[in-house]
Amino acid sequence: MIKGLSSRKNELQLVIMIVISLLGQIVSLYKSVYTAGQFGASSEMDAYNYGLNIVSFFVAFATTGITTVALPAYIKNRDRKSIDAFLTMVLGILTAILAAMYLLRKPIVEIFTEREAIFNDFFVSSLFKVILMQGITTFLGITTAFFQTRNKFVAPKVIVFASNLLVLILLIILPPQSMDKYLNILLMGNVVNIIADIIVAIKLGFRFKPNFDVRNAEVMELFSIFIPTLFSCGVYKIQNFIDSLITTNLSIGYITILTYSLQIVNMINSFILGNLTTYAYPHIVKDYEFGKGQKTLVKYTILLQAIIGVFVVGFIAVGKNSVSLLFERKNFTSEDVYIVYICTAIFITGQLVIVGRDLIFRFFYAAEDIVSTVKNSVIASVSNILLSITLSQILGLYGIVIGTVCSGFISYVLSMVMLKKKFGFKNEIVQIIIELIKILISIGITAIVVQFTKYYFIIENRVLSIGGYGILTVVAYISMLYCFKSKALKMKL
Repeated sequence: MIKGLSSRKNELQLVIMIVISLLGQIVSLYKSVYTAGQFGASSEMDAYNYGLNIVSFFVAFATTGITTVALPAYIKNRDRKSIDAFLTMVLGILTAILAAMYLLRKPIVEIFTEREAIFNDFFVSSLFKVILMQGITTFLGITTAFFQTRNKFVAPKVIVFASNLLVLILLIILPPQSMDKYLNILLMGNVVNIIADIIVAIKLGFRFKPNFDVRNAEVMELFSIFIPTLFSCGVYKIQNFIDSLITTNLSIGYITILTYSLQIVNMINSFILGNLTTYAYPHIVKDYEFGKGQKTLVKYTILLQAIIGVFVVGFIAVGKNSVSLLFERKNFTSEDVYIVYICTAIFITGQLVIVGRDLIFRFFYAAEDIVSTVKNSVIASVSNILLSITLSQILGLYGIVIGTVCSGFISYVLSMVMLKKKFGFKNEIVQIIIELIKILISIGITAIVVQFTKYYFIIENRVLSIGGYGILTVVAYISMLYCFKSKALKMKL
């Protein structure tokens, strides 16, 4: 009886958490929509996003340490002083790096970018606020980890949602006329967030006292876990940092446009790709232990690629109108909207192989093989950097996006080769490739059919066109899968 109640409580928490996360993403999206309209793809917005990307590059290492080391340490009830010493060391190193970055902010922007004076001046003047906001985000990782040890998953989500909603309301009621005032409102939202988080965490028993005794055995053990995660995290962060650096130097507004495009893709990843792979992973692990991991991997790879296919062809068909409806206003032009649409369409198409690669990675995790995934990540990241640098010289911003998608494809192919080499997969890989080809052909035919329909049957109203063409797209895509006898239609989650 007690177990049943506990199970229902956990399920309810999960549902509430997903709903609040969705609402939070919607609020965050509308905040971006407002920002795009108010400030457009300007030099100052570029400077803000550039500073944010640089600071986030270093902050990510600290947050990785907190989630991968501190959280399990809290759960296992390790010595509190050792955990505090570990966190003190991580936060101390991060503070020193960010302080040095602030002091050297002028050389940083002059050496790594070739931009106009407005960009350079705003980067220099706004970096301190960006550092403060990201510093707060780092500490939020500590309180969030603590909440999870107390089985309080909803509390941090509610606080984040409330603070983001407050920011959006303030932006609407008191529209800032300058980027500086805009950052003040964002910073205030972060401060409200951290204060509320700390108050709730303290009531639940959270305590943190700086401890500089970093030489004891338990602290060293925590760092021995932390350092490998730095390498794994660093591979992707370096890749993202290089992409950001290249984009910043291409043209005014490009890094801002890329940021909006990635935000749309991340929304889809968070609520579709993320949830589906999270759902599939325990099944892969369980069936691997019983010798059925191959069938389960094939099943979920085909099924999830088919599901992602709906979003790929859907965005190709109605994505331009959707992006225009959201972003095209005031200072964000139709040309900016078109570039966001093209970049997002390319990124979303790349998710077809990313979801397959992620599931194969999880199969390796189930086999307790992390080395293969790290090797794969290194090769993919190096290829991404080389492709982005090369293609950006030819295709500009689109070259960076295509380089990222191509590196994902390289990673997917490499993961299949590793799968065959280590586990003897052959027929399974052929099966996955055949089904992926069916999905790609279905997407292509559906896109052509919808484009012809849009040409001959024009719906003027953008909202109605999104709904009407969207329904047609889904029906046509499923029909194509049926015609090609896709196995995805016969599979269940």
